[in-house]
Amino acid sequence: MTKNTENIILSHSGTLDFDRVNILLDKLQHELSIYSETTICKKRIYSTAVEALENILRHTGQNNVGKLPPHFSITKKTGFYTIESRNIVTKTQQKELIKKLEYINNNSHRINKVFAEKLKTSHISEEGGAGLGIYIIGKNASEKISYSFREINEKQSYFCLKIMI
Repeated sequence: MTKNTENIILSHSGTLDFDRVNILLDKLQHELSIYSETTICKKRIYSTAVEALENILRHTGQNNVGKLPPHFSITKKTGFYTIESRNIVTKTQQKELIKKLEYINNNSHRINKVFAEKLKTSHISEEGGAGLGIYIIGKNASEKISYSFREINEKQSYFCLKIMI
């Protein structure tokens, strides 16, 4: 009987800035070079990591309450990788995330077409993004995206996103 062990590829908890994100992504590239995965698998892991880290960076700054720091990790089990991110979001962001994630999960069979449509109609927001990151994550995921929210107070929640590749 084969034991299905989990290997931690990368893990970070705490404050993130652009320099730290770049260090984590460099480290990820190095770690992925060790594994004999297909190039497409490595690209999916890397682009999902970029989007997850960018979301943490973009949305945590104004929402950080200290008790629940941002978290990012990538683990490998036999046959798949799991990318997990956690950060604080506002209730408004939570509603929008639920809407997008449910849409992605319910349309996974046509996610490439959905992404192409979003790409044509997107525009850069005040936060600096076009809102496409979650769709990129959806394209890369091999299973439905798992997510949860833990209420912090009436204005904020702790968001946990889990992606299988």
